[in-house]
Amino acid sequence: MVRDAHGRKMSKSLGNVIDPVDVIQGASLEDLHARLEGNLLDPAEKERSRRGQAADYPRGIPECGTDALRFTLCTYKAQGEDVNLDVNTVQTYRFFCNKIWNAALFTLNAFPDNFEPSLMSETLADCSIMDRWILSRLSDTTAKINSGFQGYDFPIITSAIHMFWVQNLCDVYLESIKLSLRADDHRAVVSRNVLHTCVNAGL
Repeated sequence: MVRDAHGRKMSKSLGNVIDPVDVIQGASLEDLHARLEGNLLDPAEKERSRRGQAADYPRGIPECGTDALRFTLCTYKAQGEDVNLDVNTVQTYRFFCNKIWNAALFTLNAFPDNFEPSLMSETLADCSIMDRWILSRLSDTTAKINSGFQGYDFPIITSAIHMFWVQNLCDVYLESIKLSLRADDHRAVVSRNVLHTCVNAGL
């Protein structure tokens, strides 16, 4: 059962019903209040619902997008447990989706127009310690994801994906190669190939 962030069963009288469309597209507090007028609630229940909405969503529900909502739902355990859906958590994964977009854009901008990726077997011998480290993180992430799919353990999968993109690729590896990518030498060629391998596999 999908519950609200406080673990309460969703109820119109509590004003805590979350419409997935509102999470995807966003909704102001005024919009949430206006929808109560179409419900068959007595005045006392409508007022209670307004107070509940104002307490949970004082600035309305932020636009989070479809991908962030799907990813959030996959982070919950799938079998036999309630889901306490927190819009703030969905928004956090919206920022995560933006981070992936920015990393992909950075990667495309790092490639010259005539870039053709090489096989990693052809460039592995020239990889730096950081190149080898991020490739090891990619291999470990892939193993965790494959294991998660075999066991239908989606929280393990989403956790591995999040850690690779944020803590491994963006926060460490991208920062370490920014200077080398500006050069026009073999070191830059190797970094671009490693980056291509990681982003392509990550997506």
